[in-house]
Amino acid sequence: MADKDGLTEFAKLFKDRDPKDVPSITTGIVESLPPEPVIRLSEKIAPDKSQLIFASNLIAGYERHIKFTDSNCGTTTTNSNHNHDIATLNIDTLMQWTDTLKIGDEVIVVPVADGQMYYVIDKAVKFE
Repeated sequence: MADKDGLTEFAKLFKDRDPKDVPSITTGIVESLPPEPVIRLSEKIAPDKSQLIFASNLIAGYERHIKFTDSNCGTTTTNSNHNHDIATLNIDTLMQWTDTLKIGDEVIVVPVADGQMYYVIDKAVKFE
């Protein structure tokens, strides 16, 4: 009987060292928006807000500063064929995203290997 217990324990050691199932990318449904977000992953799974990490561009009011610089932007032409060369065109602007999360949106979610954190990385789009 001792040999069987030893073999069982030996087999258990191998099983315990095998890699666990790594969670895969999934989708969820937005049920509530930040700052109190709820993302439903399944009928039973809706991680706590402390377990959710959002890509910044999904958050309402997300802003990004963008600077465009070009040293040879071309020529303007009027109806009288009078041309003006544009030597430099600098645009320094602030862009604000208005296409942020809405209740009912489907989002792409990447779970961390231990299943304790979830990265909400983008909106999901399906074509049927």
